[in-house]
Amino acid sequence: MQDISLELPAARALQYLMIGKQPDRAILTVSNVEGVWAVELDGARFGETRDKDVARATANKRAREIQDGGRACEIRIAGEFVLGR
Repeated sequence: MQDISLELPAARALQYLMIGKQPDRAILTVSNVEGVWAVELDGARFGETRDKDVARATANKRAREIQDGGRACEIRIAGEFVLGR
């Protein structure tokens, strides 16, 4: 009988954590550096703009291209909230 526990997403994620591997996915980060929003992927910045929504749209477009190519994606937003201002 086949062990179906590894076919469940949570079990597979736990397996990755237990053996020290991360799932293979592209992580796009939309960040604000000195008032300029940009998207970062694998250390390369692109789509620089002063409008956060435009940068997010650029990240979504690139994520769609990557997903259409068969690779999973995650978009992270950094620098939205600044405390003490």
